[in-house]
Amino acid sequence: LLNVALATAAVLVYLEARAAFRGRLVLAFFALLALGGQAKGMPAVLLPMAIAVGDLALSRPRVRARHAGWIAAGLLFGAGLYLLPFVCSRAVHGDWRLLDLVWRENFVRAVAAFDHRAPPLYYAYTFPAMFLPWTPWLPGALLWSARRWRQESHRFALLGFVIIFLAFTASESRRSYYVLPLFPFAALLAAAFGDQ
Repeated sequence: LLNVALATAAVLVYLEARAAFRGRLVLAFFALLALGGQAKGMPAVLLPMAIAVGDLALSRPRVRARHAGWIAAGLLFGAGLYLLPFVCSRAVHGDWRLLDLVWRENFVRAVAAFDHRAPPLYYAYTFPAMFLPWTPWLPGALLWSARRWRQESHRFALLGFVIIFLAFTASESRRSYYVLPLFPFAALLAAAFGDQ
């Protein structure tokens, strides 16, 4: 749940910064990514970043030089915040074992799972079971939002859902609770569809 909370908070801060750019929001976005990465691992970092990059690529907003400066500062701030515990561990223990553990648990496990194995379409049937009682609305909501792709709100919710679903499906390590970050996007899609 902490993963869902921090990843969703980062996405919300991104949306706020995109609506009305303020430097402190960029710093907050990267700080939330760093805290999410420390709390639960790389999905809390990579998924919100992928959603933000995907949205920026599709909407093509004007990025000014000052935006790039804040983004670079935010990236450095977030990276420093994320790496601080590893640097402290290195200073105390004289090795990078914690960073090695993050590498194995987040990246090696994703491409060459040594446990938590399940069939490739695992989330295609576990997520609908987890999303009950709203599952019957989900297929219609996905199609309905896909038809409204040009509308920013529909595109963003659908983009978030698709990125998260595909990222976890592409990973070789699969557990039902990994897809909890799908819930906010699925709920938005189902609510918009139900409200039409």
